[in-house]
Amino acid sequence: MLDYNLISLEFPVIGNPQAHSGNPEEYRNYMQNQSDFLQHTPTKTEPENAWGTSSAKRGRNNSSPERQPLTKRQPNASAMPGIVPIGLITPYCNKWRICGIVSSKDPQIKEFTNAKGKFRVFGFVLTDQSSSSIRISAFSEVADKYFPMLENGQAYYVSGGARAGSVKAANKQFNNTGHDYEIVLDRDSEIVYCNDKFEPPKLRLKPVHLVNIPQHANECVDVQAVVERVGEPTQVMSRKDQRLLDKREVFLVDKSGTEICLTLWNEMVQSFEVEPGKVIGIKGAVVREFNGGFSLSNTTGTQIIEDPEGDFTRQLYQWYRDQKPLQEIKSLTIKTDFATVIERDLRLIGPLLQHGIDRDSEKGQYLYIKGMACPVKGCRKKLQMEGNQYRCEKCNQTFDNYSNILMLQLEVADFTGTVWMTMFDELATSLLETSADELAQLQRDDDQENLKLSVFDVKPVQYEKLKTIYSNALKNLPIEEEMSHVVDDDF
Repeated sequence: MLDYNLISLEFPVIGNPQAHSGNPEEYRNYMQNQSDFLQHTPTKTEPENAWGTSSAKRGRNNSSPERQPLTKRQPNASAMPGIVPIGLITPYCNKWRICGIVSSKDPQIKEFTNAKGKFRVFGFVLTDQSSSSIRISAFSEVADKYFPMLENGQAYYVSGGARAGSVKAANKQFNNTGHDYEIVLDRDSEIVYCNDKFEPPKLRLKPVHLVNIPQHANECVDVQAVVERVGEPTQVMSRKDQRLLDKREVFLVDKSGTEICLTLWNEMVQSFEVEPGKVIGIKGAVVREFNGGFSLSNTTGTQIIEDPEGDFTRQLYQWYRDQKPLQEIKSLTIKTDFATVIERDLRLIGPLLQHGIDRDSEKGQYLYIKGMACPVKGCRKKLQMEGNQYRCEKCNQTFDNYSNILMLQLEVADFTGTVWMTMFDELATSLLETSADELAQLQRDDDQENLKLSVFDVKPVQYEKLKTIYSNALKNLPIEEEMSHVVDDDF
């Protein structure tokens, strides 16, 4: 042994290790010296190997009286292998036995169908006294055997090794324990009750700073942050089976100056009672990505505690009190367009402008980009020049020509005010009755020629219909009584 790495001081000693004397000469050809010593000392019993048999059994024709074969011991409870810490479980463990408390368990056995047919599965998380956790899964008959036996908060021994219990790499998308591996039980695996006194393990977090959340998309992470605000419980319809699901949004911030939305589902919606300004620790939240934004969501095994132990909690409270009010907070969660979540209604331009819906709003930044678009239908990615041709990195193709896309800015007005809007290709072409390619050709051939728009068609306004639309819009305004006479007088 040239070097060693100390993993932990908390794990129990395995076996009966002896101190090295420091003299390497004493350990040269150790096994041969031991055999010679035993041959000259017949009164002493030859030590057994790990299987309870002597090394003399290796040769059947050995007739030496000093080395009579020993009988194999009968296994007993005290000879069971020692407990392996959960944190040390790897696929290289030949035989192992772990002990811990069931910290979470799937509420029911799930059924799935694939190319091989139907199968059933459930999983649970076992946590030992060092707060290390590992996810264990069981399928079909094994799931039926152990599902009724396991209870949350109860301690169990789980044994396996060789063919009994497969240790494989953890799927970070569904495994929220933080362990690099997970266990799949088979028919030779064994689970028994542990009646020994077992202290409930403390929740151990490996928190990820919120600013680093985008690096863990579709993975389970631990988070420790301050609750910024808590939304009211709502219900949404499941697209899969049309069930109503309870939902609640909790916004979190941390010292990195980053905010993210934690979406709670089902049972956690009602059980979450943490007030804004409190520090919480989240074990095993899954990172979701949508339209370039990121959010957190709870899963079956997610755990949330208030005021986790440690200096980091104290540091978060101090930052939230002293520095957060002066720090610019950036949000990782992109809010969904209001038009997709609320019913559309008619709004007047004047009141909208009074409420700050304007292009000069501090919350908005306007960028104008000009480029040549890919001619492939549905692509429209900006092309790159390659000699006299144009290349699209998205389509991985090179073209002789490019496509023009029209963007039209126009001012829209009603009797309460005006507002600027932007209209894109199809709608702008329909309004102008002139395509983007025709306008581009005008610009190339004669950039001095101006395009003049003329009114060529006038249609009468349906006053009764327009009056009804305006009247319905005015009903939602606080100035309905003051402006109702305007509609009556004008129409």
